[in-house]
Amino acid sequence: MSNIVSSLVAANEQAVGGAALAAALDALRAPDLLRVSRDEYFVFLTPPGDLYDKSVVPGNDDGKEMNLKRESKAYSYKEQLEELQLRRELEEKRRREGHAKQVPLSAKQKEAIKLQLAKESIIRDRLTALNDRVVVAEQLVSAVQAGSASAVCQQARHLVSAVLAALRSPLAAPRLAPLFLRLRPALLPRHALLGDTVARVALRYVHP
Repeated sequence: MSNIVSSLVAANEQAVGGAALAAALDALRAPDLLRVSRDEYFVFLTPPGDLYDKSVVPGNDDGKEMNLKRESKAYSYKEQLEELQLRRELEEKRRREGHAKQVPLSAKQKEAIKLQLAKESIIRDRLTALNDRVVVAEQLVSAVQAGSASAVCQQARHLVSAVLAALRSPLAAPRLAPLFLRLRPALLPRHALLGDTVARVALRYVHP
């Protein structure tokens, strides 16, 4: 898709480039993006069938510990992400080595897990749809830039504003932070060093 859009933009940047960027801006400005919480994002990252929030399971001490850390202001988003990844790797390693403990669950625990998995499935589906829109938006902007940098410049004010705002979403940030840096050649083609510095400072300020 990207190559086709780039070619069409190169042939008619005003019509095609404008329409593509309008579609991208519409996706990036979606209010639902900014309503995504960190916990919802971690649910999105958790494979279907695996439980993210184990604190809902009665008698689960690991879940209680993780819940306390999530509520702690001293426990950063980056640390949460790293711990989630570490827990996954350790659980996978235990499964491969046959060391994973199969603790018998009570009927109450099974019901709690079932209900929570259903809730997390709904969250995951909603965020997957949102993420798909972000992916398409990022691809459209990149394709327009590849086809005509001037088309991006014409929408620079709106585009930069929308990307910076969307960077506050934990779901959109991983995809949009690199895009924001890649916009520099189109927006400040004659000031590479200054442009890169401004872009990186802006990212640090937004702290995605």
